[in-house]
Amino acid sequence: VALAVVLSSLAAAQAASAAVSFHSPSGNIRCVIAAKTHTRCDITHRDWRPPPKPRTCDFDWGNTLEVALRGRGKFGCVSDAVEAGRVLPYGESIARGRFRCRSRRSGMRCVNTRSGHGFALSPAVGDILARLALGRDAREDMWRGLRPERFIAKGTP
Repeated sequence: VALAVVLSSLAAAQAASAAVSFHSPSGNIRCVIAAKTHTRCDITHRDWRPPPKPRTCDFDWGNTLEVALRGRGKFGCVSDAVEAGRVLPYGESIARGRFRCRSRRSGMRCVNTRSGHGFALSPAVGDILARLALGRDAREDMWRGLRPERFIAKGTP
């Protein structure tokens, strides 16, 4: 009996640390959590431009975001694609090791739960990430067309 308990515990621990692939219900975002190394998501259709491709990248650029055991979320230079895996319904999350991803109608959010670093990927969020990667104001479009003087009463300093 004790041996059965130990074996089932080892099997559960191994399953929790194994890589798992999944995708959004729309199929537009595919992710993999490799618990011992990283989390990565690929997006098929997006309405934003990624930051310029680095000279050091000889492969595909701009459709992949990833976060590792150390460091912040970043764009990935990849030569493959994430397998579809199972559907992760909107509102649900999946965790392996220190990584957790949550599926939402607006996109996929993945974090390293120890460091708090991660990324959110959706057709619109990528534009914000690209602006940040370029050192630009991520809120640039929010302010376009607004005139601050509209909010200052006449005769007020």
